Amino acid sequence: MTQPPTYPPGAPLNYASPRTCPGCGGGPLEEPSFTIWGGVIGHKILGVERCTSCKKWWVKKTGAPGGTRILVYLIAGIILGVLLAVSFIGVRS
Repeated sequence: MTQPPTYPPGAPLNYASPRTCPGCGGGPLEEPSFTIWGGVIGHKILGVERCTSCKKWWVKKTGAPGGTRILVYLIAGIILGVLLAVSFIGVRS
């Protein structure tokens, strides 16, 4: 197994050619048209892409893992949904 390439902190990724995965060194990185956790715009709001080889999410600008951003996005959405449901039930009572 080959060692994944390392990027210096703050180094811009090369957008001119197909981007390789910062984790597995494979790729290419792609923006999906739809995700279960973010629908059509979730990945665009968060600025993440998915590697077609290892299926992991990466931040476009930095090459850092994107899992934390996705988790925060999901938790915030769940909390917002619960608060809206509780307020709706409170108004109807």
